[in-house]
Amino acid sequence: MPELRHIGIIGYGAIGRQLAGRLLTDPKYRVTVLVRRAGDEPASTGLSFTTSLPELLADCPDLIVEAASAETFLTVGPRCLAMGIDVIAASVGALNTPETLRLLADICATSGA
Repeated sequence: MPELRHIGIIGYGAIGRQLAGRLLTDPKYRVTVLVRRAGDEPASTGLSFTTSLPELLADCPDLIVEAASAETFLTVGPRCLAMGIDVIAASVGALNTPETLRLLADICATSGA
């Protein structure tokens, strides 16, 4: 049986909902969604929700998908990468400066993410 992979999704708008719904149909994945405030999550989806980034990261996700905003990615992405957690940015506008790309590459070179 394949190992269960824990995926963290930051944001539960259109992209986050679609991704979470797809992952939920595959028993190889466990999904935790970071939402802005309690009450933003639907009552019964089979997903785990949290309002705390430290709580999400303490649960050691295998991968983080930023599905919120470029600003969110710039705040959260480097922190996750520094912990060795791979990150996928849905907000690709966050990657539009050479300085940002250099910062992320340096973090990844150190952390192995």
